[in-house]
Amino acid sequence: MNKNCCDKNPLRRDGTSQQQRLLKALLPGYIAVDERSMGDLIEFVKQFAKEINFFNIDNDITGSWEKFFNKTIDSKNQVTEPHYALFIAFLKLFKYAQDDLNQLTKKHIDYYYKDVLQLSEKPAVADQVFLIFELAKHITTSFKIDKGTKLKAGKDSTGVEVLYKTDKEIVVNKTKIQELKALFYNKYDIFSKLKPNPNNNHSLYASPKADSSDGQGSEIETEDLSWKTFGLPSLSYSKDNKEYSANRQLANIGFAFASPILFLAEGDRTVILTLTFSDAEPLKRILTCRDYNIDSSIQAFFSGEKEWIESLDNDSKYSEERALEFLNNAKEPKDIAGIEPQVGPIIEDPNTGYGDQFNDYDIGLKVARRIIVEREKLPGKKFTSTSELLKIYGFGIDKLNDIKYTFRKDYHSTTIDVEKKQLIIKRTLFKDKKAVVKYNKEVLLDTISTNWPVEKIIINTEGVKNTYIYKDLKDIEIVKAEIRVEVTGVKNLAIQNDFSELKPSKPFLPFTNKPAICSSFYIGSWEVFQKKAETLDLNILWHKLPNTFDDHYSKYTDLPNGEKRTNSKFKIKISYLDSKEWITVNKQTALLTDESGVGIQDNQALPADKQVKINAITKDSNLGIARDEKLLESKVYDETTQRGFLNLELNNADFGHSGYQTSFTSAILLGINSGEKDYTPTLPKEPYTPTLKELSLNYTSIENISLVDLTDNDFEDRVEQFFHIHPFGAEEILTTKSKNYLLPHYDDEGSLYIGLSDLVPPQSVSILFKVSEGSPDPDLTTQTVNWSYLEKNEWKPIDKNDILFDTTNGLITSGIVCLNLPKAINSDNTVLTPDLFWIKASVNQYSKAIADLIGLNTQAVTASFVDNGNDPNYLKKPLAEGTIKKFKDSKASISKIAQPYSSFGGEIKEQYSDFYTRVSERLRHKSRAITIWDYERLVLGAFSSIYKVKCLNHTKYSNGSFVEMAPGNVTLIVISNVRNTNAVDLLKPKTSLNTLNEIIKFIKGDEYSQSLCSENVNLFVMNPIFEEIKVDFKVKFQKFKDAGFYHNQLNSDIVSFLAPWAFDAESDVVFGGKIHKSRILNFIEERDYVDYVTCFKMSLIANDGVESMDIEYAETTTSASILTSAKAHKIEVIESDDPNDPKPCKCSDNEQHDITIPSRDDCSCGK
Repeated sequence: MNKNCCDKNPLRRDGTSQQQRLLKALLPGYIAVDERSMGDLIEFVKQFAKEINFFNIDNDITGSWEKFFNKTIDSKNQVTEPHYALFIAFLKLFKYAQDDLNQLTKKHIDYYYKDVLQLSEKPAVADQVFLIFELAKHITTSFKIDKGTKLKAGKDSTGVEVLYKTDKEIVVNKTKIQELKALFYNKYDIFSKLKPNPNNNHSLYASPKADSSDGQGSEIETEDLSWKTFGLPSLSYSKDNKEYSANRQLANIGFAFASPILFLAEGDRTVILTLTFSDAEPLKRILTCRDYNIDSSIQAFFSGEKEWIESLDNDSKYSEERALEFLNNAKEPKDIAGIEPQVGPIIEDPNTGYGDQFNDYDIGLKVARRIIVEREKLPGKKFTSTSELLKIYGFGIDKLNDIKYTFRKDYHSTTIDVEKKQLIIKRTLFKDKKAVVKYNKEVLLDTISTNWPVEKIIINTEGVKNTYIYKDLKDIEIVKAEIRVEVTGVKNLAIQNDFSELKPSKPFLPFTNKPAICSSFYIGSWEVFQKKAETLDLNILWHKLPNTFDDHYSKYTDLPNGEKRTNSKFKIKISYLDSKEWITVNKQTALLTDESGVGIQDNQALPADKQVKINAITKDSNLGIARDEKLLESKVYDETTQRGFLNLELNNADFGHSGYQTSFTSAILLGINSGEKDYTPTLPKEPYTPTLKELSLNYTSIENISLVDLTDNDFEDRVEQFFHIHPFGAEEILTTKSKNYLLPHYDDEGSLYIGLSDLVPPQSVSILFKVSEGSPDPDLTTQTVNWSYLEKNEWKPIDKNDILFDTTNGLITSGIVCLNLPKAINSDNTVLTPDLFWIKASVNQYSKAIADLIGLNTQAVTASFVDNGNDPNYLKKPLAEGTIKKFKDSKASISKIAQPYSSFGGEIKEQYSDFYTRVSERLRHKSRAITIWDYERLVLGAFSSIYKVKCLNHTKYSNGSFVEMAPGNVTLIVISNVRNTNAVDLLKPKTSLNTLNEIIKFIKGDEYSQSLCSENVNLFVMNPIFEEIKVDFKVKFQKFKDAGFYHNQLNSDIVSFLAPWAFDAESDVVFGGKIHKSRILNFIEERDYVDYVTCFKMSLIANDGVESMDIEYAETTTSASILTSAKAHKIEVIESDDPNDPKPCKCSDNEQHDITIPSRDDCSCGK
């Protein structure tokens, strides 16, 4: 109620209840022609006898007849004089004539109503039952049960057989409901009574087992075993985390790519996914309008052998060296804290920080100043560990987390490039993570069909900062994608030299034990060489290198022209194998390099015990190596090998094994020929045999994927695949389309998915929906239920003509929906469980207007009671569930008949009092709704479940707007009968949405009935506006009273006092009213367990949730309002035993209250 007119309806009245309809004057006993009882007649005879003379035998008057009748019956001795007994017998016989005379008014009204007007009592209304049929096993197709087929339901109290007959023809088949799933899209505010706002969190909640309490299969705990049709979550708010938490799981929704480039077995593996879109506006909105934690809102998973592999967060992967360098080099506090309003150099960790903004000033100038002061006190005037910062006053663990986040290594990030319209998702799997392998549907369970590994991206809407991510990304159109992998440390290699295979587990000789020019070292890797390598590096750890080769080979003389083997002399030619041919990548590159791949210069110390790098393939030297996704793994290089190996061929210089003997001999001869007596020749050192201790590969590879406008042939030849991840499955996206979205589209607020088995399309299916009556929110408008079926992963609407009938009135009351399903429906879909046929019932908004469900059954039909001369009172009680089990005439094609629920809708023949009331009202309103009296009586007469109706003329109540001066509008406020019903809220008895709709249809008519009111009248039928009274006070109980028990008792007593109809069947529900808080206070003080009350306050909570605080009296604000009680009042128990020392409070009413006499206008009757 958000727009109430200040003008009030001048008619202040309470409305009309069912009890007020009955005119006692119409009842036969209201006025009797002869009202005298037997006692009255005896007294009359006694008095009359005084006036009658008694003549004796001489015919003389000797008195009256008084003594003759002045008798009493001797009940003790059972002795009565004969003449008096005869008189009593006469009076008893006279009673028959008296009763007949007293029926004159009834006869007169019956004559007028029945004979003259030709009206009669309404006949009995047959009750109905839902029946479920099951085909016998030998029937493979279907079996027709004709309309009017009779079934047995036992016998009534008179021994007469009870029969029911089917209301419609039904063709029974074998279709069954196998699975029920639900999806709720929080596109509107479900946390409060505020008007729906499209800017709410837009999270999706999935219920894979819809018919359970939590959507995951937990046991249903509701009294009627009902469950939420669309998986509507119950939410609770945490003041500590400032977040809502739901009792339903968030849906997994996202996208995925499958590609052979994702075969990533080992090492540190970084995958960079760059997505390019057609429009940058959604990206701008994310950057400028949302306070996202973008990293945590995008979750990446990779297909592993036994489970999905999630990339590691950065918490422990930060550079402490960079952080210490920053802190130790800071000269002024502003160097650490920054200067507002610019962003500070230290930014908040969105995962663990406590600030309110993403780029928050978490280290202020004061703390920054302390950091510099404490640093200057340390040895060397510098920090050696960031943990030392925790000793500084004002520097807590949250600030340390912010430093770690600021100086983290960029292993894991999500960034947006608005100019390029790109979203870049970078994730790293470290070497301790298991291998990314071919997707296995049986293990990983998503319905993804591919031969390649998969990277799956899930949109995470959990947490305050991520709630809008699905809304912002779901409508963005994707154009292309790029997958880039950067891998370091691939060690699973096939290696061999010219003579044999090598084992990398121990030092090995890459160029044999006598390397010569043209000696080759072969390195094979299926993972690397089946891809299109952009770069390829060799990580080498040499074994027992000399200090320099310049010195090591300085005494060798075997090379021509006096050349020497120096560091730079050793070269290799690098080639890769493609189609059995070696393709040269680099004709001559340094064999001896440093950590960055730069060649070692002459006389430069060799990198002993250090891993060095050889840049085998660079972006400049890459000759366009194409991938071969069909490459078979080969462990050995031979003449049949097609691809998968790299060749390092030694050239320019060998390692002197062939020239060692010559050089050694030359050195000896030089000494001999020198002529010196003590000459000791300097002999050449033994040649170094290249030995590797460790070997691994680093490589990068890129694949570009076009996601729109592919030709049919290109799509058939595709390698990469793009998938949408749905809450209950996945689907590959057809990239031949001109437009594709990044994410699956879900626009309906509530969806119920029904999985059918054994369907043989085209075929009709009748589904019984048993609902929890009264569960739809009656304050919402009726919603259209959209029916659709799943065809090739696409939802197609079911034609209106194929919805053969729907007696649920849009899933707001129990009934049967019969659908004619087309031939196009198929069972090999992947967005939901395969091998089932799926249909969907959905509503776009206000899903709380749909009833909660208790059960669904196929092969359903209704059957109605057939009067077989049965007991007239048979219909007073419903037929118990499970009573009907057999046909009257057996049918072998049906193996089982089930009656899952008791019968409904039955009424006995109209009783005379109801008949007289109805006819008298009919004579007055003539089935026309013109006056207030007419509207109220018409509704009460047609709907026995309605307890009271209040008609408000010139009043409009629609969509929360209540206007009491709106000519041309009529509003009916109805209250349901809460007696002997399972009302959802007894304090606020509301009429079901289905009944409200039926009342409108009854008054306004439809295609089958005539309108009872003017066509110019705008009619609204609504529930009352309940305004809650809530009290807040402190109370001291009498001594020896259990505080816990009486606290609850007092709350219950207050609720009963303010809303007596919820506890007392005879109490009325009254419109309007006014009550002073003094009267409530007086009521509380009168409780025998209450000692005194203090700090008493009263508030009134309006229908829109606005609370009027600390008021003196509560009064309804509209003509449609009813004062009721809050469910829980704020009661604080005073523990002190000193009555003069209650706990002090800040209110102005901190005093004990004596008994207070309420004012006379405290009556809540509304008069």
